[in-house]
Amino acid sequence: MWDIKEMYIQSICDSQQKLHLPFKLQDLKQLYLIDLLSLTEKQHLLDAIQQSDWNPEPLILFIDPVHPESIQGLIMASSRIALLDYKLFDHTLTNYDGHKEIIHSGNQSRFDKESIALLLMEKEQQLLKAKEKFKAAKHYLNKIKKINQKAVIKENFEAIMNEIVTELFLRNPHESHTKGWPRLLEPFSISYFGGNARHHSKSFKHWPPELVDRYFILKGNPGIGKTGILQALAIVAMACNYTVSLYRCPFYTESLDAMVIPELKTAIIDGTEPHLYEPSHPKDKCYLLDERVINEELIYIYTVEIKEANARYKQYMRQGTLHLQEAREKHLQAQHIVHNNTGEGDVMKTIKDIMCSRYS
Repeated sequence: MWDIKEMYIQSICDSQQKLHLPFKLQDLKQLYLIDLLSLTEKQHLLDAIQQSDWNPEPLILFIDPVHPESIQGLIMASSRIALLDYKLFDHTLTNYDGHKEIIHSGNQSRFDKESIALLLMEKEQQLLKAKEKFKAAKHYLNKIKKINQKAVIKENFEAIMNEIVTELFLRNPHESHTKGWPRLLEPFSISYFGGNARHHSKSFKHWPPELVDRYFILKGNPGIGKTGILQALAIVAMACNYTVSLYRCPFYTESLDAMVIPELKTAIIDGTEPHLYEPSHPKDKCYLLDERVINEELIYIYTVEIKEANARYKQYMRQGTLHLQEAREKHLQAQHIVHNNTGEGDVMKTIKDIMCSRYS
């Protein structure tokens, strides 16, 4: 049985954001950089893996933030072999100085190569436009956050924190955890909580039941303290010797959207729009922060200011999202050329050859 973990390591808005990944690049035995890997469909790869007779090992798949049905790379944890899209390595993982090999897909015609390159360039242009809109939206979001931060009642906030800590840690005695990702596992890792969330809401619920069977859902307006709660819980969890996975917001990378504690099979998530999430299991808990920690009288004073900022924020977010849709369309068109004119089999054959090389 293959142990497959999916994660996003590239932000839609901030490609330079550094992450604490669940492996050390310097521990890799071999790194392969493959062009057009980002146009490989995740499901095709998973089907090939499941149908193979290869010895199973832990795999980490890097998912494309704009088109979550595609992959940007994979890590074979036991073999210490990585396959990455060349552009992904160039943008985010440049601190690797070990042995690497660049592999070019060789079956495309000149027309195919030029068409794919043009579509991917247009995709990047749409992403740049989206980033500009999201940056403008962030200006108004920060206005809303500052007002909400003023309205937080400190004593009530601390009471909720104590309640969550008690429920998470004091009612669940910690057993020694010895299983994990061989050699490459860090005490914590940080990736992004989904990609183009407003069109791929399914990408948020990517934890299988065997990993997460309980959700603590935090609901509240921007600035109320959801990121602060997640940061504090992560510190407590690591102090108690738990493994922690943190998930940043893919749009505003200083914010956290979720954390997972595998030993407790628990995820603590921001269940507020755009990634609305409601309790669906008997053990799930929902914390309505607005109702419990906000000084409503203070918020009332700023009602007009909040409404105006919120309207502008949504306006720019809608515009940015439209550019993301265009970027996704360019990605799909390039993928279509790869599949129908050059055949994805060329890239898949490369992947299979590399995975088979583990035994040589």
